[in-house]
Amino acid sequence: MRLTVNTMPVNNLTADAIERAALRAFPALEETDLGGWILRYANGQARRANSVQALEHDGSPLASKIASVEQWYADRDWPPSFRITHRSFPEELDTELDGRGYRFQDRTGVLVRPLQAEGRVEVSITSRLTQDWLDELVDSNPYMSGRRATLAQTLNLIEPATAFAVIREGSTVVATGLGVADGDLLGVFSVSTKPAFRRRGLARRMSESLMAWGIDQGASLAYLQVMHENTAAWQLYESMGFTFGYDYWYRSPAPSPLHGV
Repeated sequence: MRLTVNTMPVNNLTADAIERAALRAFPALEETDLGGWILRYANGQARRANSVQALEHDGSPLASKIASVEQWYADRDWPPSFRITHRSFPEELDTELDGRGYRFQDRTGVLVRPLQAEGRVEVSITSRLTQDWLDELVDSNPYMSGRRATLAQTLNLIEPATAFAVIREGSTVVATGLGVADGDLLGVFSVSTKPAFRRRGLARRMSESLMAWGIDQGASLAYLQVMHENTAAWQLYESMGFTFGYDYWYRSPAPSPLHGV
């Protein structure tokens, strides 16, 4: 259960912009537009890249549309999954999926913070994926085991300006972070610290540096995603001035082998 944070209402236009920017920050290997629903698949690399984003709805019968989704994922030997927000369409989608036995999974909060022209970059940043960045992220996140190759492939498909950031002690990478600057928006992702180096303020340093980089790219609003049970992350980002914008969650008829965003 997350802590209670001060709520800054995110209007629908901003929420829609964040949702579309986050898709560009998490490329899939395959995408199909099914009447405004974006069906995505990436060999099981991450939930967002292997789920349906119900951004619009063409008014076609919901039952047949869900059946088409289920067949599309069955053809790829992957369980169907929907990523749901208050802006998913049609409005009755979440209720319909619940009635069909699609389980509520991985409730996550989107946090936002206006960017201010202050601070500086205090980490090492490159615009392209490096092997040591990938190694540290995978090694610090056991659920990514076996997904290294696909992760590298999808990260190299990101089109907006990208910051692959690391903090080193000597020659060892001890923390990573990813920033994706897309117009006015900066997405902060994959902030991860090697277990032996946690509780040293590295996540804060990484996040602040990515925000300073985002300002240099012209972004004015930062967003990130935190699962509700991650109390430590909620405490950190609330202390940095982030406020709650809106929630999303997943619906799937089976337990997902994936975890996270």
